[in-house]
Amino acid sequence: MNVVEEAVRLICGTDSQVAAAVAKRFAHRAGARPIIALETATVAAELASNVLRHGGGGALVCRSFSTFLEIVATNARDCDEAALRACIEAAKRDPFAAPRGLGTIVRMADEIELEVLPPQRIVIRTRKHLSPPAKGRLRTG
Repeated sequence: MNVVEEAVRLICGTDSQVAAAVAKRFAHRAGARPIIALETATVAAELASNVLRHGGGGALVCRSFSTFLEIVATNARDCDEAALRACIEAAKRDPFAAPRGLGTIVRMADEIELEVLPPQRIVIRTRKHLSPPAKGRLRTG
């Protein structure tokens, strides 16, 4: 499997726009339809914004695989894992009632996963399929 990736350091507020541009470029290069590219860019911008606002900065990595795009965001400082997990689960149940950024991520990403790396670094991994997944095969974490 040929994987292409590019990382974006998240240090200041404008880095969320950089993350969106990188993600959109990745989607276009991977052959995604325009709507998939826009949704991927929006997910990247929201993840980056959340990492900057709540995680003290960090990094965002865009990866393109043969059938999907993956956006991985990692924070720079400790976060409350339990609170974030609860927010993600609530957003999965009702993405329109969730906080704006997280609700947007849940609505636009095909999959979202949360993992914790020592010492309490939060990693959020999202995937956007280049073509719609088969019915009943969508997994959201």
